[in-house]
Parts: sequence; structure tokens; C-alpha cells
Amino acid sequence: MSLLSELRSLLQLLPPPPQPILAPPLLHESNSGIQIIQAGIPPPPPLIPAPPILRLPIPPRPFKPFTKPRKMIHKPKGGKKGNYKQEKNLYASMRSNPKGFYECTQIEIEDFESLYMKIKDSILLPRNTSGFLSDAQNEQRRMRKAKLSGKNRLLLVLMLIAGYTRYSVLKLLFGISASTISRDFWHIVPLLYIHFREYIKFPSQEEITKRMESSTWLFGEYFGHTDCSHFHICRPSVFQRNFFRGDKNKHTLIGSFTVDSDDMVIHLIAGVPGKNNDGGIVKESTLPELLEKYSGQIMADGGYPGRANIVIPFSDDHGNEILQFHNQTLRSRRTSVETIIGKVKSFGALKHRFHHNRQLQPLILTACAGIYNMKRMKKLKEIREREQEMREQERM
Repeated sequence: MSLLSELRSLLQLLPPPPQPILAPPLLHESNSGIQIIQAGIPPPPPLIPAPPILRLPIPPRPFKPFTKPRKMIHKPKGGKKGNYKQEKNLYASMRSNPKGFYECTQIEIEDFESLYMKIKDSILLPRNTSGFLSDAQNEQRRMRKAKLSGKNRLLLVLMLIAGYTRYSVLKLLFGISASTISRDFWHIVPLLYIHFREYIKFPSQEEITKRMESSTWLFGEYFGHTDCSHFHICRPSVFQRNFFRGDKNKHTLIGSFTVDSDDMVIHLIAGVPGKNNDGGIVKESTLPELLEKYSGQIMADGGYPGRANIVIPFSDDHGNEILQFHNQTLRSRRTSVETIIGKVKSFGALKHRFHHNRQLQPLILTACAGIYNMKRMKKLKEIREREQEMREQERM
């Protein structure tokens, strides 16, 4: 026998090696399909079904018959139950404080009462918010009744003009919505314009002659002064270059004031786009015609054209003492018109940037100038009464 055959016989006599016991492959279902789990890895625990949820039946609501319509009450968003808006009578509480009333409205309580009695019927009409300055009201349009009384509505608009108060503050003070404030503003501002424009009147021939005789100076006679001022507005959506002023770097509207020797506004031009200059405004206005008609003479600055009835400073006054005295006297006497423009601009709607429709700005400017004239007339009347009393005391 060979060696290889002997080895084979010896291997056959040895016992066979132990074989590992392998578990058969298991199948486990998952969300992604069927996965094969190899032997040796314990299978996942069996899923225990959850106990069923007991749902109790909801009993039906008892039927309530309809008795009367529900009253609709305005409730602000986020408000609690019972926290509804209530209109407030602010005029009754402010009447006891005359000083605070004047600071908020720029007029006295007595003037407010007389103003309300004159325009009361127009205020109580249905609010005209679409076509202001139109006398004919649309009878077919049914406007919602105003929540505030007539005096409170007038007080609201005067406070908005005098201080240009934010709508959020007015809403809190009067207990109304912003849309109600806007409707009253559009409705009452034209009424104030129609009323106060009667206080701005050009003097008659007799008054002009009397004032020119009493104000004679070295270079002639005059009865008033004129000057222009710019009022800031929001940037228009169209034709922006017509309202932009390069030296002011903002969009403006121009107002031209003519003031007499009694510091009364006798002529006003409002709503002119800001790109125009002072001379162009006067040429297109009726002021030169009125001056020629009544043979009057007024003072102006160098921006106005030199006319026979408009006195302006001399440009070449170097070395000439007479011309220098003329220019110095003219500038010193023209300070009154600057002071009056500043008083008219003390109203918040004219002092700050105008955020409303620019069509309302000329109406507000005219109303503010009329309010100033009304207060000036009262002051002049008091001065004349005091002078008359002093004369009577001197005679006695």
C-alpha cells in the first residue's frame, strides 16, 4: 500500500467534527417592504394591539325657537367679553379746561360755540366723502349714521388740524375707528374752508387810502407786504417733478400771503406746485389786478418782479446811502409778514409733512389763515376799545 492510501484509512477511523446548528432564515415585514433577518439575530418582539378607544355619543342640542333678531354689537379683535367700543363725549370733559381746549384746537370755547352754531346744519347732513365742495348731496346714497355728536365731530377735526394728531390717539380719545375719523375729516374740512374764507377779504378803496396816508414814509406810501412759503407734502405718485423743490430737497406746495398794515391776511394763494417761484405765482394770480384797481402799493422781496405797485429792494446799493437806507427799512418792515406766516404754520397740519390727499391742503391752509384773522380781529377790537377808554379818561 502506498502512503496516501494509509492516510485516507486513518482519517476514516477518526470521528467527524461537530457541525453548527443554524436557525432557518426569518421573514419580517416593515414599511419599506420585506427584509431578510440573518440567523443569530433575535427577532423583534411581537406587536401588542392597543386597546380600543371608547367614544361616548354626543347628545344632540335642544332646539330653541327663534324669538327676536340678535343685536349686532361691534367687538374689537382680541377683546374680552364685554369690552366693546364706547363713544366718549370728550367735548363735555374738555369744556371745563379752557386753556387745554385752546391748546388742542387753537380757538377759544366761545368761538367754537359760535362756529358750531353756524355750520351745525351742514355737519349733521349725510357725510359727503366723495365729492367735497359740492353743494348738492347725493340723495340716493345712504351713509351710516355718525357715532359722535356734532360738537365732538367738529372737535375731532379741529384737533387733527391743530396738532395733526395720530389716528391711534384720536381713536383712543373718542372711541371710534380710523375709517370714521377719515370720513368726518373729509366731510368737515370743506365746511371749515367755506366758513373761514369769508374772513380773508381784500380791503376797499377807502380803507386802502386811509392806511396808505397813515403809513407814509420817505419813499412813498404802502399798505401791506407779500411773501411766499413752502409746505411739505408726501411724494406724489405722478408728476413728481412739478412738486419737487431742489433747494428744499422735498416735495412742497406753495402758499402766497399778502398782509396789510394791521397784520391781517387780505389775499391768499394756496395749492401751487413747489417748482414755481414767487414771481411766477404773482403773475398768474389776481393780485396785480387788485393793486391796479385800488391804486395800492405793497412791499416784497427780491424774488418778485419789479412793478409800479410792488416795491422791492434795489440790487445795486453799494456806496449809495439812500438806497441802503431804503433796503434796510423795507426789510425791517417786512418782518411782519414772516411773523404772520409763522403763526399760520403753528397748526400741525401745516407744520408737519402732510400725509392726506394734497387736494385738502389748500382748504386747510385757507381755514387756518381764516382762524388767524378771526383771532386778530378780536385783538384789534380790544385794542381800539382800550384806546377809546383812554381818550375818554383824558378828556375827563
